[in-house]
Amino acid sequence: MSYTIVRSNKIMPLTLEDLPNELYVFLFNYLKSSDIFRLFSGLNYRFNQLIRRYLRHIDLSRLSDIQLTNYLPLLDAESVHALKLNDNYIEHIFLYRNLNHVTLVNIINEKSKWPQFVAVLKQFDYLKMIFVWDLCDDTDEKCSSIICSNLFHPSCSLKELHLEHIYLTINENRIQPCLLLKRLLIGVRSDKDLHILMNNLPLIEYLKVNLEYGIHHQAHHISSIRRIMTKLKTFHIESLEYCVRSDSLKLILDRCPFVEQLFLNIMLGDRHINCRQIQDELLSLLVNLKEFHFYISFVALIDQHNLETYFSSFNRPIFAYKQHCLFSLPYAFEQLDLVENSIVNCRTTANDLCLYSRQHHLKKIVLGGKTAYSLKLFAFIRDMFPNVQILEFTRYCYLEIDLLNDTNLVFNCLHTLVLPCVYQTTFADVKRLLLLTPNLDTVNIYYDLLLRIKSQLEDDVELYPLCQQLRQLIVFSGFVDKPFLHQQIQSLFPKASVSYT
Repeated sequence: MSYTIVRSNKIMPLTLEDLPNELYVFLFNYLKSSDIFRLFSGLNYRFNQLIRRYLRHIDLSRLSDIQLTNYLPLLDAESVHALKLNDNYIEHIFLYRNLNHVTLVNIINEKSKWPQFVAVLKQFDYLKMIFVWDLCDDTDEKCSSIICSNLFHPSCSLKELHLEHIYLTINENRIQPCLLLKRLLIGVRSDKDLHILMNNLPLIEYLKVNLEYGIHHQAHHISSIRRIMTKLKTFHIESLEYCVRSDSLKLILDRCPFVEQLFLNIMLGDRHINCRQIQDELLSLLVNLKEFHFYISFVALIDQHNLETYFSSFNRPIFAYKQHCLFSLPYAFEQLDLVENSIVNCRTTANDLCLYSRQHHLKKIVLGGKTAYSLKLFAFIRDMFPNVQILEFTRYCYLEIDLLNDTNLVFNCLHTLVLPCVYQTTFADVKRLLLLTPNLDTVNIYYDLLLRIKSQLEDDVELYPLCQQLRQLIVFSGFVDKPFLHQQIQSLFPKASVSYT
């Protein structure tokens, strides 16, 4: 289809130059900064000026080596204020004089480059570091030492720090008060580490912490110095792998009485705790509490009477399933674990669950069932959580016949599929999952599974467009030392950045 305009009574072709700036501004709101840069940079002076403000925050993390070589010289060193890039290319931070926000992704610890530049990283306002989940205890300890000595130090200028996919051991002999830090997202080994950390965050206003080994230490096991956190307004605590003891949790909440927003995403280890105890012994410590959001998994099944007490006591809609999981609505957390077919038989105090579907903060669903997943389950997930972006399978990835045969169900917002360690998964299962996600751009897959289905992927015409559009492929448990095999995988996903962990 061609478009024309009339100039001086003449019909002329419509060009990019003829479109108003307002139309491009509208279009740019739907594009990534890297795409804006790739498509419009260097066309002429008008477009260079038009895209300038969109290049203040730019994502280089998914560009290939060739693209980086081509595009980096065209970037205005003065205009870039925020940069997202792979750890492998961290030296590019020196190209931009006004840079104050840095996000590093795909950090593989034993060959990471960031420790060489930590003295520079600590001088920014904002730093986010996303590690790859492949760290052993030795490398974790090394990381903990570097981070504690440099990023938790009075000389550090960071106002906001995110550390993802790593659990730190906090050494009280290395950490010092962070005098500027106001927002922190971090993972630590246990509540002992958390207590040490809290002693060194005098101005913190927002704290999100994920505890690897739960919350279980008694008062005599932790430091006698437990400073009150007077500035903390939002406290987000997560621990789903190991149990949380309510008396140990009480020691933590007792240190932050002025919290206004509390987020609890925990497995509660007390077998006989009830709703009234949670309110009287925990929430009552927070004198300024305005919002309480929770996902609580109980080690013991909730009896009917106790469940009704939860429903009636909390002044907000609640969702319950499997007789031991409760969460508030709308769902306030980024991840929902151990989802299985039984979730469709939930109980709730909400009149209509779909009313909350656009309000959930959920980004990732982890499927943890041991039986084949049903079409009913996936339809429920689509309707209940339409904005979910990441779908992960823990062990088993079997799909029931009704789901395999269905051709209508799709997840338009889902862009990442994780198949880390699945057993007896067939090509039919993988194919249906790929067709389920038409906008897929990232796949994390187990090495043996990829080799098992590689030839079928190569021959499948229906999956060809999806393989072509993939931007990132992360292969678990497989270092490919055979060049020809790596070349075959790369040719199957020609636009993808392929990495092995």
